[in-house]
Amino acid sequence: MRLQAITRSFLLEYQGQINIVPWEEDPIDADYDPWVAADQADQVASKSGIRIDSTKELSWVAINENDDVIGALWSCFSIRDTDDIGDQSVYDFDVAVDPEWRSGRLGLQLIDHAIDDFRSHQSDFPDAFARVWVVNPKLVRVLENRYEFEIESQYSDGSAHMIFK
Repeated sequence: MRLQAITRSFLLEYQGQINIVPWEEDPIDADYDPWVAADQADQVASKSGIRIDSTKELSWVAINENDDVIGALWSCFSIRDTDDIGDQSVYDFDVAVDPEWRSGRLGLQLIDHAIDDFRSHQSDFPDAFARVWVVNPKLVRVLENRYEFEIESQYSDGSAHMIFK
């Protein structure tokens, strides 16, 4: 129990040294090289077993005190044609966190940024919804309970397609 408390304390202290910043191709005042950060974000996704859809763009990066990217968020907002209701606006995102950094709240903080980004578009696209494919079965429950995502379809490996309105 004591080791667990020490570990939690360390992680909380360590989390304060992580900056989550918007990724920009030509940042004005960034403390990071955007192309190095993009390469590192892709490596984090690869280590995490997350394949980023080519329609998604890098949106946010989590950078530690060594200027290493340890987590990232990719997103896209698109119009999809559906047979039953016509054109519909869909926000889609992927989050990847380096396996060595998963015990903190970093993944949830990146998801918070995704939700905020989605909500910022809702005034322009009031019928929009977010749709994600969640490969981590534990995260399926978190998205259901914390963010009120609904399961659209669930698979035998525990992954699920989920939606949020």
